[in-house]
Amino acid sequence: MSKAIDGVFIIDKERANIERAVQTIYHHILRDYIAEANRREVMSNLYNFFKDSDVVIVSKPEWLQYQEWLKTLIDGMSLTANPIVIKE
Repeated sequence: MSKAIDGVFIIDKERANIERAVQTIYHHILRDYIAEANRREVMSNLYNFFKDSDVVIVSKPEWLQYQEWLKTLIDGMSLTANPIVIKE
């Protein structure tokens, strides 16, 4: 395939993740409370919020994996750290 056609199939993962989060939040939480006339504006504002803010949405499995990694890291650091001994 040519480079132009290959470029069409490349998915912007960040954009896809943000759009998935926005769709999920809208359909599971906000849909019943927002008039259909405001749907586009709400979806656009949610998308811009996630794109421009420091907020990150991770899945539960990713969060649990991060917690395990952090626990392992802290445990490893405590084994190699020099203990502070206070003599009286």
